[in-house]
Amino acid sequence: MATRSDRAARAWSNLYRSPVFAAINARPTPESDLNRLRAGELLALADFANGTAGRVAWQDLDDMRRVAVELARAGIGSEMLPLADHAAEVLARAAAGTQPMRVKGADLVALRDLQAAHDRQRSMATRAEFIRANHEAIERLQATRC
Repeated sequence: MATRSDRAARAWSNLYRSPVFAAINARPTPESDLNRLRAGELLALADFANGTAGRVAWQDLDDMRRVAVELARAGIGSEMLPLADHAAEVLARAAAGTQPMRVKGADLVALRDLQAAHDRQRSMATRAEFIRANHEAIERLQATRC
């Protein structure tokens, strides 16, 4: 008997193969959705620069980094991987420190560079590729927690 997670994986797999999914999601991600993501990331960067960043700002940037890695692994902006690795180190150091978090100097520049590069990366990806990258980032995160 298939477990609940097996059924969910099969449902996602069937969804990705669906011609309707392909037709709807072959287009770029709507600019309004991208603007919402950009705004959250830029606010998180400002919080880190001002020394007022909390867990939500940290999570916003870490989610951005994880999706950037998944898109790079899919061949969209593979030059992002070194930036994402450096950003992971910066975010790990920030999380290990005290709250609220602050990032300065070269570390802040690295996070800003990652956000700008990921923004270009998102504009190159179709909606389907972006959805798939988000889903894979969530799966990898859940796999590390088990």
